[in-house]
Amino acid sequence: MFLHFNWRTLPATFAFLSLVNLLFAIWRLKLDWAQALQSSREISTFSYRGHDYPRAIPSADSLQSVLLTVEESRHYPVAGYESDPQWEALGGKPWGYVRLKTDGNHTQFHDTNKLSGKRRMFVVTMFHELHCLRLLNLAFDESNAVGEGHITHCLNYLRQMALCDSDLTLESHNWEERYGGGGGDRQGATHVCRDWTQVVDFVEDNWNEWEHEKNM
Repeated sequence: MFLHFNWRTLPATFAFLSLVNLLFAIWRLKLDWAQALQSSREISTFSYRGHDYPRAIPSADSLQSVLLTVEESRHYPVAGYESDPQWEALGGKPWGYVRLKTDGNHTQFHDTNKLSGKRRMFVVTMFHELHCLRLLNLAFDESNAVGEGHITHCLNYLRQMALCDSDLTLESHNWEERYGGGGGDRQGATHVCRDWTQVVDFVEDNWNEWEHEKNM
């Protein structure tokens, strides 16, 4: 049975689809413009109430690029609590938590769960990812101390972050070419990355600054 197509409705159909496409384009333009304004705002202009806070740490725009050649490592084995100290050390003392503050021109906060004094607490995504890797290592421990819900969250979070990053670096399709088989130097492709050591430095400096203020 053949469906009958009414050619008289074609102009109206095209008009409707064009309108939908136009509305979507306007929505995307407004979203991109809002994000651009958010990124260009001075840190001191944010109220830190609700969603009115910067999208990234203050030093994000000044991060330098570094090269990272993927390689195998004897460190960070999948050994549960036995190797946990190595995974834990990746986060440093603050474990990615930063406390950002206003310039004093805004009403101060009263949410004691998230704020200390004039600062609001956030976690930097890079450290959330490292936390999930640490947790997945603990999931292999015989104690079964890590709950299934936390494991599921971390797997989904790492999946979404890998898609968000969308690293387009080409790697060899051959395992032995990538990692040298059993007798090579076991190195993979070289990637261009943001300098994560600068992120670590910022987080640790922020922690020390907050500790100093807290003890004053």
